[in-house]
Amino acid sequence: TAKIGPSFKGLIGRVTMTTKAEVFRNDKAYFIESIKNPDAKVSRKFAGSKMRIGPVTDAEIDALYNYAASLSVNNP
Repeated sequence: TAKIGPSFKGLIGRVTMTTKAEVFRNDKAYFIESIKNPDAKVSRKFAGSKMRIGPVTDAEIDALYNYAASLSVNNP
């Protein structure tokens, strides 16, 4: 199947570079920001994608984060 976005596997804790050459480690703050404001930090790997999800509760975001964290190598 075609890949349409990043896998959650290993997402939390991964180092990412943005289209503006900013380098950062994916953490909970970045995860939340990416859902609430997807254009804030765009990964070079997915530049030009138009991720939009709407309305998501804070509890749903927290559940998604916990799921993504459970798939991480270091399991933060």
